[in-house]
Amino acid sequence: MTDPRIQPDLHREFPLRCVIKVIALDLDGLQQRLHECLVRLAHPARALPGNHSSTGKYITYNIDIEFLTLESMRFTINELHAVHGVRVVL
Repeated sequence: MTDPRIQPDLHREFPLRCVIKVIALDLDGLQQRLHECLVRLAHPARALPGNHSSTGKYITYNIDIEFLTLESMRFTINELHAVHGVRVVL
């Protein structure tokens, strides 16, 4: 079944290298939990901290990653979104 959020004209050639942006609550241990998620998925990528929100409640992480298939990209995004504290995965 095709994901309705991905329009047919937006499908890309794989392998595809991209940067995923994760927006999350600024919680202790979050970067480690993201790293553990990537290790569990056998991705050699690292979650590098980015900017904090003006209130300091949220932080961004950037993950430079390569996907071999659209399915692996969707699965990885879903797994990252399931990490405690993560609010948005772009």
